[in-house]
Parts: sequence; structure tokens; C-alpha cells
Amino acid sequence: MSNKLNALQYLGNNNIFLRTRNIMQVAEREIDSIPVIDLKGEVTLYDTADFMEAMKKCISNQKTKVIVNLSSVTFMDSTGVGTIIKYMMDLRKLNGGLKLSAVKGSVANLFAQTAKKNPELIYETDEEAVQAFLNGP
Repeated sequence: MSNKLNALQYLGNNNIFLRTRNIMQVAEREIDSIPVIDLKGEVTLYDTADFMEAMKKCISNQKTKVIVNLSSVTFMDSTGVGTIIKYMMDLRKLNGGLKLSAVKGSVANLFAQTAKKNPELIYETDEEAVQAFLNGP
């Protein structure tokens, strides 16, 4: 058996199956001095620590305008959504903000209600999100 996302793995003769998971990957980069955090894989209760560290690093470096690119996120649970909303609120308190880019499929559905209340939250591309930060208040 492979360690594929959500694969069931058989162990021995005891009919024991383990659910394996794909660890979320986090990459950091900048566009026009604005941090962009790229997430890849599943964003779940078990996989938010690296994302949280990246966000804390931005805040400690006084980078309070952050873009989170979700183009490679295949699944997100309520913990993932809650973590993103938490940092959105934290950055607002610091007179900054968080914008999401390239949100697709079922992940886009999760943010549909939030986006109605916060239309400045979701952008098609990183570049559009950067321009919104550069042109915004």
C-alpha cells in the first residue's frame, strides 16, 4: 500500500486498517514585498501547524498584509477555515489584512458565506490580490 491521500493501509492478519494522510505543504514567497503563502494538499486539524508558523513569521516580521494561495488545496475542514479566519481577524487588528487567491472547487464553497460578508477576501490570482492591497486603504 502507498501513502496516498486518504488511503487505507492494511496491517497484518488482525484486519487492522490505518488511515494515512497527506501532510499539507507550505511554501512562502513574496510579490511586491507582500508575503504569499502557498498551501498544497489537505488543510485539516492535523496539518495547520506549518501554516500557523508561516503566519506567525509574517506577523513577527511586521508583514501584516498576507496572501494565501489555495490553488493546490484539495480539501479543507472546519479547522482549516477557522485558522484562516483567525489570522484574517488578527491581521485586521494590526491594520493589515489577509486575502485568498485561486480558491477552487469545494474549498471555494466553504468560503462562499464569508466572501459575501467580506467581498475583498477572495481573488482569482495572486496578482489581483496584490493590486487590491496596493490600491486599497
